Amino acid sequence: MQNSDPTTTNPTTTEQNAPATSGERRFQINTLPFGIMKKSLVITPQSITYGDKTLATDAVETITTQIVRSSTNGIRTSTAYTLMLGATTPADGHVINFSDLFYGSSKGKMFDEILDIIMEHAGMSLLTRLVARIQEGGSVAIGAAEFRKDGVLLTPTRMLVFKGEPVLVPYERLEIGMKDGSVSFEDRENKKAAVEFSMGSTPNSYMIAPLYDYLVAKQGWRDLTS
Repeated sequence: MQNSDPTTTNPTTTEQNAPATSGERRFQINTLPFGIMKKSLVITPQSITYGDKTLATDAVETITTQIVRSSTNGIRTSTAYTLMLGATTPADGHVINFSDLFYGSSKGKMFDEILDIIMEHAGMSLLTRLVARIQEGGSVAIGAAEFRKDGVLLTPTRMLVFKGEPVLVPYERLEIGMKDGSVSFEDRENKKAAVEFSMGSTPNSYMIAPLYDYLVAKQGWRDLTS
């Protein structure tokens, strides 16, 4: 699978010197090879600025990641990393791209570092809002899985196209797996109650693990009460 976006081929990333203010982190993202085009990324507890566009951390509505590894004749040619931050108005969101050539890993490490910082600020705010929505009797739909207070409502696909009857699976019977860019949900006692979908093309898929952890462990990914 090849990355078809010509503006995201082989970007390089370097962190600038000390942050200008407390809690601020600055990065330079090269969006074309050899530093032909650069965008600055500035992350603070209050906002995420990419290029000339700023998004408040508490305005982030979805966090989605995608990793695409491309090969030719069995030889790895690149690994592309994409971080998508969605907002209520799509144009207000950010799409941040990184890429390692061949078997390199430096951009992947930078991608992980930036993702960790964003999760610390925007991710915690988003998780708090999602949990509050569920605790108040609402639901949070991510792909074919809808998180509720009493379990996850799964809507299986039949014959590749048609949707089956939704099935509510209690959390104690739910099994979640993540592999090769896909996430699967399954009822341990009813194998027909199962769904699987791509994480990279599903908005908010990165929030599945922290949301599940919190709802099941009651403190989960990070303790919201601390």
